[in-house]
Amino acid sequence: MTRCSYPFLDIPDREGKPRKLGKTMVHDGGISPRQLEMILETAAPYIDYYKFQSTHCLIPEDITLTKAKMCRENDITLYMGGNVAELAWAQGRWDQVLAYALNHGWGAFEVSNTYVPFSEAQMIDMVKRVSAEGLEVFYEWGKKHPAEPLDPDAAAADIKRFLDAGASVVVLEEGEVDLLIGKDGQGEHADRLIALFEKVGLEHLMIEAGNIKQMAWLMTRFGPTISIGNLKSEQVIDVEPLRRGIGRLVDNFIYEPYLGKSN
Repeated sequence: MTRCSYPFLDIPDREGKPRKLGKTMVHDGGISPRQLEMILETAAPYIDYYKFQSTHCLIPEDITLTKAKMCRENDITLYMGGNVAELAWAQGRWDQVLAYALNHGWGAFEVSNTYVPFSEAQMIDMVKRVSAEGLEVFYEWGKKHPAEPLDPDAAAADIKRFLDAGASVVVLEEGEVDLLIGKDGQGEHADRLIALFEKVGLEHLMIEAGNIKQMAWLMTRFGPTISIGNLKSEQVIDVEPLRRGIGRLVDNFIYEPYLGKSN
């Protein structure tokens, strides 16, 4: 076990990788291997999934595969982004993108309909096929620009169908999260997100949260075992302390066992 600084202090434990709860997914639009190396030097233990975006179409393949190797060496699962698969499907190359993921060591594959208007039957079939190949399937639920806040009952029913089809985790689209809790975690529909978690279960949902205040709200409300996705690589080292109760954004709840909530 790695010895951290201030070894005499008690810090709340976290389940090691592979974790069942409290997972963190990072997205990469095309940073260099040297940048990734610097990030992994301190943050590797806290990254569970590393998502390669469609922008890697513009990056030399050897660079992408080098970064993929670095992730695998640090027990980080490679995550094929949904936009990559959607673009491949639109171009008649969905079989090829699935084969690419399998051939190059990707472990997770996202099924989404952000741009391609798949029917539910098509998406369930895709989930089943990817799952049958032995990959973890992440299904992205929700709209990027929803007109109204989600209905927890209807959302839970939709999500259950995809979980039953073989999805490992359902990713809640950032636009839905913004509408529920706002960019600062103070939105008026937060009760609907809480109700959705109660109906679906903490272990089945990953929340896309792009704002550090949203992440702090999620940690404070749901605890360190909530899964968060689409973090920028440089955000990981800021988010992990929040899971342990360290930082003003979470009211430094690490003190609570020693001083009590009122202090």
